[in-house]
Amino acid sequence: MLGYLPKPYPDELLYSIAARYRVHLKLSGFAVTNQFFGCNSRAIVDLPHSIGYFSRASFALWSMSPEEIIKNFTLFPYYARFIDHYRHAKAERALISNNGQIVYPMLALSASTIKVPNCLKYCPACVSEDIETYGETYWHRTHQLPGVLSCVHHGTMLINSTASYRPKIAYDYADATETIEMHAVEATDSLSALGLERCTKLAAHCNTFLNTKVLVQSSTVNDYKQMAINSGFVFGGKNISNAKLERAFLSFYGEDLLESLGASIDPSNRGNWLRKFFRESSSGFHPIQHALVTVFLQSTPKIEPLSMQFGNGPWKCPNPYANHNEEKPIKSIKIRIRNGIPIASVKCSCGFNFSFRNTNATDQSLPIVHTTSGTGPTWVVKVNELKESGLSCNAIAKEMGVDFNTVKTILSRDDRISGLIHISSNQQQNRSNEAKAVIDRASLNKCLPKKPTKVVHFKNLDNGKLARKDEVLEKIIRSASSGCYTEFPLKQVTKARLMSAANIGFSMYRALGKLPLCQKAFDELSESLEDFRERRLRHVAERAQMEGLLITRRSLLRLASLEPRTMKPVSPRIETVLSELLGLAKQQQALGQVDP
Repeated sequence: MLGYLPKPYPDELLYSIAARYRVHLKLSGFAVTNQFFGCNSRAIVDLPHSIGYFSRASFALWSMSPEEIIKNFTLFPYYARFIDHYRHAKAERALISNNGQIVYPMLALSASTIKVPNCLKYCPACVSEDIETYGETYWHRTHQLPGVLSCVHHGTMLINSTASYRPKIAYDYADATETIEMHAVEATDSLSALGLERCTKLAAHCNTFLNTKVLVQSSTVNDYKQMAINSGFVFGGKNISNAKLERAFLSFYGEDLLESLGASIDPSNRGNWLRKFFRESSSGFHPIQHALVTVFLQSTPKIEPLSMQFGNGPWKCPNPYANHNEEKPIKSIKIRIRNGIPIASVKCSCGFNFSFRNTNATDQSLPIVHTTSGTGPTWVVKVNELKESGLSCNAIAKEMGVDFNTVKTILSRDDRISGLIHISSNQQQNRSNEAKAVIDRASLNKCLPKKPTKVVHFKNLDNGKLARKDEVLEKIIRSASSGCYTEFPLKQVTKARLMSAANIGFSMYRALGKLPLCQKAFDELSESLEDFRERRLRHVAERAQMEGLLITRRSLLRLASLEPRTMKPVSPRIETVLSELLGLAKQQQALGQVDP
């Protein structure tokens, strides 16, 4: 049991108390270790173990439990700030016992990239105040925290002493007063005024981590995410924009400061610690990393809450020409930050695609359209109605409240997109008695033979002979093939397509070898890729002829989606078909028999 102990000073390390004890009683470091921690210990600055032994030895003087000693005179509260209850209790028990070697891995310090200080640090202003008040100085806990470069009380840079943070000699207790007075000092790298201000903010957060006991909660990561989103680092409304966050983070601290702390990030590395910080449990990161992120996000200007700007949804559709079955058909939006301004993008079921920055002042469910990226079929119908009434493009644009180019784009849009064929030749000056035909997909499908309502499987057919089954399936296939060749838009007629049109189960493939009539029907009715390309060419040529369009080789290939994307030429068969169609077009133009 100890008969004397120095009075502990505010924010003093237990290592510093042991060093002052050695100087006051003029003992060796070995004797101090035996009296404080027992024979199986050594001098440790941050996380000394065998605290239970020291508590029993000092209880007559201090009356403090091992837990109180760990809390008030070690750096354990700082390291344990962001770990769960189980690991906190286990690490604390290890420090109380003589099993301190397992504490560093449990606190995720062994694999951490954060640099441990090489030397003990001190603040010159604090040293002067200590000597004036107590007649001696001591090692402050806050000054020895990894990641702290400035004094939290005076805002000045800390000075590196000659005392080692990890003593190479097992029983080396360096007294602060002796070390600072008798040895030369090495100043730390100077920082700019802005860098020093941010280091002081980091020191203040680390001091809070050290002196307040708040164990990590399960919502910590979500809290950081929400802070980042509120600061504008958002992609899609709910996701963190990593690239924008990393650029701002590097600009805020600077690469030199982060490198000195061991917290540098590489934006090209998708596994850097800053990205992991927002998607993994926060208990695996060093407290200084928490301080870095917190100070950065708190210093970033906050944007208006998205719920206040865009509303909580659902939203009404601002398309004036759409008739929706429900009042608020828009259920979700995508939010992106552009030049610091959040913009919501919407794709409505009516085909109206737009973006908006805010909603109506009196009705938060009604977006105010900022830009449009797609108008949808309702706008096409409205534009065509106004065009047929005799209005010009300028008049249509004024009537609908849109740009002139929007009207031109709608009028020149390819008819294939909407699935309609509009044959209108009122723009041809050499034509009279124009004919207009509108064929939509619904009308076209009414003329096609109906598919069988019941799916025909090979195993569900009659139990007669195999030949009879073959005949039944052949008739079904041939009956369904006519619809495949007349449907719009065109699709290649393959065996699978024929079976789907006939509602025949694909299990029949296994029995095709025993059904010669079906096999023959498939061979005759299915078409190869070249057959399909030829059919598309002839179809677009007939369509262009009906609309009175100028037929050229390039226009036919483009309309049939056969225009080569590379220098590879089309096949000889397609060249032959092109020559035939172009020849017929020239003959009809020469005879003046081209139908409008």
